[in-house]
Amino acid sequence: MRIFAALALPNEPRAALEAEINRLRRKYSDCGRWSQSKNLHLTMAFLGEATPDTAKKIATALAKVPQTAVCWRFSGLGVFSRQQILWAGLAETDRFNALAEQVRSCLDDMGQHYDRKPFRAHITLARQWQGPQPQALSSPLANYSFAVSPVCVRLYASERDASGRICYRVLSSY
Repeated sequence: MRIFAALALPNEPRAALEAEINRLRRKYSDCGRWSQSKNLHLTMAFLGEATPDTAKKIATALAKVPQTAVCWRFSGLGVFSRQQILWAGLAETDRFNALAEQVRSCLDDMGQHYDRKPFRAHITLARQWQGPQPQALSSPLANYSFAVSPVCVRLYASERDASGRICYRVLSSY
């Protein structure tokens, strides 16, 4: 199974992102594969293929990451052009960066391989993006700021449902 460590989104930021996806989908419906609200998350580390036994060991290690509270404030939209990903960026990234570093340190301590791309605090809104560049999308997201809330590090498995769409199953939550 393919696994990753991520933060679950609190209800308010999730609702704002869902509204933004719906707004963009109305204008640019054929420009990408839109993320489902239930799949929105902030990836801390992508681990790739793992056995169930390895996933259990990783879950045990991630339980050591201390809980913290963060302010969910969006900085606007961006695109990773090579991967064709439309994303919503997060402002005040110091806390998110520190948390990603703690997650990755736990993985390093146990000798676990993960994707070592530099962490960028973002939430994927659409894949295979063929639409306009973010500056042309005039997103209201940068105006949204939400109360400080505790974050929950989760270990997810990436799977396909009966229709072939990607869905994420929570393996553990701390």
